[in-house]
Amino acid sequence: MTKPFIPEDILPDGDDHTTSVNPFTGFRGRARKGTVAATLNNIALLDRLFSSNADQEQITDVKKAVIELMPSLKAVGVFDFFNPIEWINLEHLGRTYVALLYLKYYPDEINKEIVDKLKKINQTTQNPFFQSELQSLCKK
Repeated sequence: MTKPFIPEDILPDGDDHTTSVNPFTGFRGRARKGTVAATLNNIALLDRLFSSNADQEQITDVKKAVIELMPSLKAVGVFDFFNPIEWINLEHLGRTYVALLYLKYYPDEINKEIVDKLKKINQTTQNPFFQSELQSLCKK
């Protein structure tokens, strides 16, 4: 019988980092405690920033933080459990933007369905910073 995982199996008490193996792909990488929670909070922050038409500097700060998390997110399998196409929607531009950054970091995962969905969002969103990032990805 296989026993269920508990948090201590993944990251023992007192440890801040672990080498994680993506359970879907076998990709190995270093993951830090709090990576997924930080990503979720950054998505919510991006949603607010995009809805308020915040300045580029604020969005750039969040973008840098999210990009630093990409290898860890890949190692824990976040974009395999919910694949990038599932992240892309108009209701949550923050989530879409994080998927966009992931795809820029791992362009081999871009497919026609993703490009088509991103192009539709590009036609309807009004945020120029978001549009610029989206257009640069769709050109690839």
